[in-house]
Amino acid sequence: MELRRLRADLYLTFSLLRNLVDFDFCTFFELRTDCRTRGHPYKLVVPSAKRDIRKHFFANRVVPIWNALPTEVVMAPTLNVFKKKVECVDLSRFLLRNF
Repeated sequence: MELRRLRADLYLTFSLLRNLVDFDFCTFFELRTDCRTRGHPYKLVVPSAKRDIRKHFFANRVVPIWNALPTEVVMAPTLNVFKKKVECVDLSRFLLRNF
């Protein structure tokens, strides 16, 4: 179930980034503006969390995982292609229980 939630979070992040959902992307995320980033051009900045409850919020939970995705996954042309590519990525290091 944890892996399923993680994949669903990534699907939603992709949808927000590509404006496939009628919701403001800036509400949750901020794109990294420095040009010295390695990897894909859609690196996100972790929003600051002053309270413990905010640390497990959707945006804080998904940003490190999103930034670790390979370029060919993030640059997928459609959501369905993105879903297929995410299934091939090993996300076990981001799970609390490593299976």
